[in-house]
Amino acid sequence: MKYPAIILLLLSLVLTAAAQKPRPTPKKSPKPTPAVAPKLGTEAEEFEKARTVADAAERIGALQNFIKNFPASTELVRAASLIVSARAVLADQKLRGGETQAGIDLFKLAVAEAPTPVSDDLFTKVILGFPINLDSLGQRDAAFDVAKLIEEKIGPNAGQILDLSKFYINVKYGTEAIRLAEKAVELAPESANARQVLAIAYRLNFRFEDSASAYTKALELDGESIPNRHALAEMKRALGKPEEAAALYREILAKNPTDEPAQTGLALALFGAGKRGDAEAEMEKALAANPDNFILLTGAAYWYAAHGQSDRALELSQQALTANPNYAWAYIAEARAFTAQGKPLEAEKTLLAARQYADFPTLDYELATARLAAGLFREAAEALKKNFTVNKEGLIETYIGNRILADGNSFTELLSLERRADLLETTAADSPENTSRLKTLLEFQQKLDAADATEAELAQAADDFAKGDDNMRLHRQLFAASRLLQKKTALPKVLSLMQSAIGGVDAALSVSAPAAAVLADEIYDSRQYAIRQNLVIVVPDIPRQTLSAVLRGRIEDLAGQAYFEQNNNELAIVRLKRALSVLPDKSAWQRAAEWRIGKAYEADGKDKEALAAYVKSYDKDNPELGKRAVIETLYVKINGNTDGLEALIGPNPNAPPTVAAIETKPTPNATDNAPPSPETSPSPEASPSPEATPAPTPENLPTPAPVPEKNPENGDAKPSTNSLPENLPTIPAEKTPGPSPSPEVKPTPETSPTPSPAETPAAETTPKIEPTPEATPAETPKVEPTPEVTPAPTPVETPKIEETPTPEATPSPETTPTPEATPTPTPEATPTPMPTPEATPTPEKKPEKISQFPPSPKVQASKTEPKPVETPAPTPSKNIFEPVIINVGETPAKTETPKTTDEKPAPSETEPPTTTAEKPPETVPKTDESVKPENKPPEEKPAVKPTDEKFLTGESRPRLIVTDNTGAKPVTDESAGCRIVVNEEKISLLNGSAGVGVEVGYETDGDLSQITASSSSPADVSVMLDPDIHKDKKLFFIIKSISPKTGEFTVIFEAPCGKKEIRVNVR
Repeated sequence: MKYPAIILLLLSLVLTAAAQKPRPTPKKSPKPTPAVAPKLGTEAEEFEKARTVADAAERIGALQNFIKNFPASTELVRAASLIVSARAVLADQKLRGGETQAGIDLFKLAVAEAPTPVSDDLFTKVILGFPINLDSLGQRDAAFDVAKLIEEKIGPNAGQILDLSKFYINVKYGTEAIRLAEKAVELAPESANARQVLAIAYRLNFRFEDSASAYTKALELDGESIPNRHALAEMKRALGKPEEAAALYREILAKNPTDEPAQTGLALALFGAGKRGDAEAEMEKALAANPDNFILLTGAAYWYAAHGQSDRALELSQQALTANPNYAWAYIAEARAFTAQGKPLEAEKTLLAARQYADFPTLDYELATARLAAGLFREAAEALKKNFTVNKEGLIETYIGNRILADGNSFTELLSLERRADLLETTAADSPENTSRLKTLLEFQQKLDAADATEAELAQAADDFAKGDDNMRLHRQLFAASRLLQKKTALPKVLSLMQSAIGGVDAALSVSAPAAAVLADEIYDSRQYAIRQNLVIVVPDIPRQTLSAVLRGRIEDLAGQAYFEQNNNELAIVRLKRALSVLPDKSAWQRAAEWRIGKAYEADGKDKEALAAYVKSYDKDNPELGKRAVIETLYVKINGNTDGLEALIGPNPNAPPTVAAIETKPTPNATDNAPPSPETSPSPEASPSPEATPAPTPENLPTPAPVPEKNPENGDAKPSTNSLPENLPTIPAEKTPGPSPSPEVKPTPETSPTPSPAETPAAETTPKIEPTPEATPAETPKVEPTPEVTPAPTPVETPKIEETPTPEATPSPETTPTPEATPTPTPEATPTPMPTPEATPTPEKKPEKISQFPPSPKVQASKTEPKPVETPAPTPSKNIFEPVIINVGETPAKTETPKTTDEKPAPSETEPPTTTAEKPPETVPKTDESVKPENKPPEEKPAVKPTDEKFLTGESRPRLIVTDNTGAKPVTDESAGCRIVVNEEKISLLNGSAGVGVEVGYETDGDLSQITASSSSPADVSVMLDPDIHKDKKLFFIIKSISPKTGEFTVIFEAPCGKKEIRVNVR
C-alpha cells in the first residue's frame, strides 16, 4: 500500500507540473562595460590623421573633433582653415550636382567659419576663389553676395581688399572695383599697386582722366614700372594727347628697343598726332617684327578710314582679320572702308560676321550705318532700337559696354567712349550727316511705335528724317510715307512727301545700292530669315529702267492710297491708274496696285471694274483665301452665283480632293472621246473642266515650290515671296530672239516683253490705260490668246529664255490637257478656256523668288530639308532678280589666332559724356581686352571654337549663290553636246576656309546624276556634292580649301556631253 500511494503522489505532481506553462529561466544579462575611449595619439598625430581624411565631409568632422580634443593646440587656426577648404569642396560638389542653393549656403558658411584675421594664404588660395567659382558657374548674384561677406570678414586689410577689387575688375563690375580700390588706396596711400588697380578700375568705367591721374601717381611711387608707363601712354592717347603718349613710348623703347606694345603704341600715337610719314615708318618697323600685329593693323586701318583713305583702310583691316578673325574692331574698320567705297551691302556682311564675336552698342550703330547707306531703313531702325533710345530731352541713351547707362547729343559723342577705351582713337570714322540722319530715323521709329504719338509729332518726325538734298532723299520719302500709311495717320504729310518726291527718281537711282533701296520692303522677310540662318541675301544690279518704273509707280501708288484713306475715291483711282501704267508688268507691285484700285472702284460703286481689278491682282499659283473670298463675294453680287468663277481664278484651294476626283473622271471620257476636238470637251464636264485648272498657269505645275519650307532645326518657315516682284524682268525680253512687236511680245506673258518696262501696261489681257493692249497675242494661229501658256511661236528657245522652272505648262497639244505639265514646250498651247485675259500669274515666279534659297549650309547638309524639284528649270533664268545667298557663319578655322586680351581692356562699364549709371553686370566677360560682348560670358563666344562656322571676309565666307533669277547670262561651257552652267567661273578663298557653295546644272534638260566634279589638287582643294541643297534641276557643290597651300587651282564639272572648269584662287 505504501508504494502505490507514493506512485500516485508522484503522478499527481507530474500532471500538475505539465498543466502549468513552463517559465523560461531568466538569463542574467551581462553588466554593460563602459566604452573605452580610443586612445588619443599625440597632437601632431591626431592633426595629421584628421587632415588626411579623404572624404571632405568626414574630414570636416575629424578636424572639428581635433579642435574639441585639443583646444589649446597651436594647429587650431590651421584646422579651422582646413575646414573652410573642405566646405568649399563640398559646396563645389553641390553646385555641380545641381544642388545650387545648398552649394551657395556652404560657401557662405565657409566664409563665416573662417578664422580671423584671415591669413593671406587662406584668402588667396581658398576664400577668394568662392565668388570666382560661383560666377564661373553662372551664379553671379550669389558671387556678389559672397564677395560682400568676404569684404566684411577681411576687415581693413589693404592687400586683400585690393585682390577683391581685382575680382570685380575681372567680371567687369567697375563700380564695385572702384569702391574697393579707393578703399585700398586710403588704407595704403603709398602703394603703387593700389594706384595701379584703381587706374584699371577707372578705365573699366571709361573714366579716362581719373585713370590717367592714378597711373601718374603710380609712376611717381614706382618709376621703373613699365606696365604703368604703357598704360599711362594709352590713356594719353584716349584723351587725345598723342604727343605725350609718343614721348612715353619712346622712353620705354629707349630701355627695350624690342618692346612690341611700345612700338605699336608709338606708331599709332604718331598717326593720332597727324605725323603720317613718321607713323608709317614706325608701323613698317613694327610689322617687320610681327606681321600679325592685329592691334597695329586695326588701329591704322581705322585711322585711314577716318581720314578718307578707304583703300588703305580696307587693305590693313583685311590683314588684321587674317591675323585675328575674332577682333570686332577690325570688322568695323573694314566695314567703314566698304561704306566709303560705296559698298554698303559688303559692309553689312562684314558687320554681321562681327556680331558672332562681339555685342556692344557701337557694333549695332555701325550696322545701322551700313543699312542706312543701302536704303534698308527699316532694318537700320531695328538695329538702332536694340540698344539706343532718344529720351525726352532729345539725348541718345544706351548702355555703354552693355553696362553703363550713358547719354549724349549725338551717336558720335556717345560712342566715343567705347572707341577710346579700346582703339584709343579720338577721331571717329563717321560724318555729322550720318549720325544726325540715324538719330532722326530712331526718333521717327520711336514715334511710330509710341501709342500716344500725335499726328503732328509723326508728321514732324517724318519730315526730319526725309529732308535733305542727297540722292537718297526720295527713298527716305517713300519709306516715311509708307510707314505713315501703315498707321493711317498724317495723310496730308504723305501727299506732301509724294508731291515733293516727283522729279527725284533719276537722283534716287544714283545711290550706292539702288536695287536694295528700291526692293527694301520686298526682300525684308527673306533677309530676316536668311540672317537667322547666318546667311545674307545679296541683291544684284537690276536695270535702271526697271527700277525707275518701280519708283515712279510707287510714288503714284502711295498717293493713291492716301487719297483712298481720305475717302477721295476719284483721285485715288486716278493716281492708282497712273501707278499701273508705269509699274513693271505682272510684278508684285502691279498686282498690289490692281487690288487697291479694285477697292477704290468698289468703294466708288463700280463693282464690275472692281471685280476686273481684283481678278488681275489675284495670283492663282499662290492663292490667298482672304482675297478669294472678296472676289467670290463680289462675283456673286454681280452674277448671282459662282458659275464660271473657277474658270476665272482657278479652283478653290480649300477643296483639293474635289478637284482630284473631277480630274479622274474626265480621264476615261477623254479616252473615249479622243477624236472630238479638245475645244469641245464633253458638255457635262465643261463646267468643272479640270483641264482648265492646270492649263491657266504653267506655274501651277510645280505646286510644291511655293510651299514654304521649314528648317527642321529651328522650325523657321521660309518667308512667303508673294511680296517680291514676280516678274521684275521686263528687260529680259530684250534677249528674246526676234523681239518684234507682234509675235514676240505676247508669247512670254510673264515678262512683259515690251523692251521699255516703264511704259509697259500692267494689263494681262484687259486693256489698260497704256497702249500695247494684249492684242498682240495673235502671235500664232491660236485664236484664243491664252494668257497663261502661249509658248514662243517659232523658236522653242524663246520660252526657254523667258520661262523659268516649267517652261511649258501646256500638256499635250490637244486631247485632254493633263493637269501636270509636260515640260516639252509644244508650240501649240492648249486652248485654256479662260474668259478673262488677266489673271495669269507670271510663270517665272518660282525661280525668281528671292526667298527660295537653300537653308544655311553652315551647320551640316542634313539640317536642310531637301525639297525635291522635279520640274525642269532652264538655267538661264529670265529674271533679273538674282539673290545671292552668302553664308556668314564660316571662317577659316585658324587655330593660332592670337587673342585680343593682351593689348586693350574691353570698354566695359563707362561713365559717358553726360549722365551715367551702371547697369548691374550680368555676365562674366573675363580678360578679353577688346570690346567683345560684355554681357556674355567669354565661353559663349563662337570665337573660342575654331571649328565653329564663322566667316572672315568676303571671299572666305562659304557662299551659296543662287542665280536662278538673274537676267545676266550664266557662265556656260562651250562644248557641243550639252552646256554645263555654273554661277561663278572664278572664286577666291582663304586657305583652310570653310568653303564656297557653287550651283551647277545644264542649260537645257539633262541627267544631273551624270555630272561629276574633280579637283586639280584634291589634297589642297576639295569639291563635294551637297545632296540636301538643290534647286530647280541644279546641284550644289561645296568647294573648300583643306590645306595651308595657296595659289591657283581648278575644279572641273564634267558630264558625258561637256564640261566646265572653275578657277579657284586660294589666298
